[in-house]
Amino acid sequence: MEDNKNRTYTYRRSKKKAQQRAMLILFCGFSFLLFLCILFGALFGNRSAVLQSQKERESILENQSTTALSTEIPQETSLYSAGNYVVDTDGGASLNLRKNYSLNSEILTEIQNKTPISILEIYHDKNASVGKGEIEYWGKCTYKNYTGWVAMKHLKKDTASTPTDSSVTNNTDASGTAESTSGSSAQYAPGSYSVQTGGYGLSLRESPSRDADVYDVLSDDDVITVIEVVKSSETEEEYRYWGKVEYDGETLYLPMGYLVKEAE
Repeated sequence: MEDNKNRTYTYRRSKKKAQQRAMLILFCGFSFLLFLCILFGALFGNRSAVLQSQKERESILENQSTTALSTEIPQETSLYSAGNYVVDTDGGASLNLRKNYSLNSEILTEIQNKTPISILEIYHDKNASVGKGEIEYWGKCTYKNYTGWVAMKHLKKDTASTPTDSSVTNNTDASGTAESTSGSSAQYAPGSYSVQTGGYGLSLRESPSRDADVYDVLSDDDVITVIEVVKSSETEEEYRYWGKVEYDGETLYLPMGYLVKEAE
C-alpha cells in the first residue's frame, strides 16, 4: 500500500515537472518570438522612416529645381551702352583714343575735354584689376578719321547733342544699293588703314555688302589703302561704311568699322 502511494506521488511529481518544463519552454519561445518581433519592428520601422525622410527630401529638391527652372535668370547688365557721350575728364585734360582696348595700346590721337562723341560698341574687360587703376569698360568710337577705343569712365552720357556726319550724304538709291562716293566724312576718309578684328580676319568682298562674294581675307595688322568711301544701307554701324580698295588687280570692298587709321 505504501509502495502504491510512493509511485503515485512520484508520478504526480514527474508530471508536474514535465508541465513546468513545458510552460517554461513555451514562455521562452513566446519571449523569443516577442523579441524577434520587437527587433524586426525596430529595424523595418526605422528603415521606413528613413525612406520616408528621403522621399520628403527628394520632393523638396524637385520643387526647388522646378522653381529655379521657372525663374528667369537675369543676364549681366553692362554699366554702359552704345550711344552719344561727352568727354568728361574732370580737369580739362584730353582723353586718349587708343588702337585697342588696353592701356598698353598705341595712342591714335587725343580727344579734347567736353567733346561729344558717339560710342559704337562696349567692351567689358572682366579681368581688369580696377583697384590697380586698370580700365574695366571701353568704348569704340571714331574721331578725326581714327577709329579706336576710349575709357568709358571718362565719358558722360549726352542726351542734348548728337554727333553729326554732315559731309557725307546717304548715297543709296531707291533699291537700297550703295553708290560709290569720293568725298570724305567726319567718320572715315580715304587713306591708309590697318585691319583690327580681334583675330577673326576681314573679308574683301566684290561689292559693299555682307551678302557679296568673298574674294580674299585680310589678317589683323595688315595695312591697306582706301581710295573711296561708300555709305551703304546696312543698319549695323560696323558695316554702314565700306572702303573701296585696289587689291591684286581687283576693285574690292571691306567694312570700315574694322579698320583703324594709320598715323601719318
